[in-house]
Amino acid sequence: MNQDPYTVLGVSPDSDEETVKKAYKKLAMKHHPDRKGGSEAKMKEITEAYNRIKKGDTGQNPFGDGNFTWSSGGMSQDDLHDILSGFGNFGEIFGKGFGGPHPDVKYRTTNRKGRDISMELPINFRQMWFGSEHLLQVNGKTLSVKTPPFVRPGTKIRYTGHGLPPSQMGTPGDLIITVVIQRDNKYSIEGNTVIVEHEISVWDAMTGGETEYTHIDDRVVNIKIKEGTQHLQLQRIPGYGLNGGDLLIRLHIKIPESLTSEQKRAIIKWKKTK
Repeated sequence: MNQDPYTVLGVSPDSDEETVKKAYKKLAMKHHPDRKGGSEAKMKEITEAYNRIKKGDTGQNPFGDGNFTWSSGGMSQDDLHDILSGFGNFGEIFGKGFGGPHPDVKYRTTNRKGRDISMELPINFRQMWFGSEHLLQVNGKTLSVKTPPFVRPGTKIRYTGHGLPPSQMGTPGDLIITVVIQRDNKYSIEGNTVIVEHEISVWDAMTGGETEYTHIDDRVVNIKIKEGTQHLQLQRIPGYGLNGGDLLIRLHIKIPESLTSEQKRAIIKWKKTK
């Protein structure tokens, strides 16, 4: 470029460093190719002018008073970092021609990450017990999500790169799935303890007896009912919970909805003796 660099930047030869830098920054923002009406050729022209002034390659020595010192290698990395802040891929376009951008600029333009997506995955008690596979639609793609046996409620599963894409160059965010155990009228868990709701007859509760319970994994358990068992009383079965924990069977006494005449008379007679 044979033009006077001061003329290109619109500053006088006796301008101080800060004035030259501000003039360059103003022109860079105006002519940046990513902006409407910007020009790559003009951007290169003003950048070359700025570098020439910094190197003293102007045929003049306007800074001989010693107020500040220009670098001999062209534009400093810190200067370029300040000037280019806010531009998207400026370093991509001009980096090779002007010594490369500040490392922070490179990081912002090549390592930006899109936003993470958070989702809940509701599973039922049986899926929690045995493990399960679920097909989810994420960003127009089908993703297979597997949960292991005995997965805990609140467990988070991260799928790297399945989140939202970045606004510029970079990598997509992550998909973060939180496991939620659906409410179940029969089962609940507390730590490694499984609690099951189980009905028994009022007769067994009063006189004692035996009831059969089929566990979630199809194991059959015979439970002895003591005479005088109370409503919501707990029976503990060791080893039938999660990871060898206990099974607590909460007994619900079922009151018959209808009685025969004979049954009614017997109950009334029994009531009078109490």
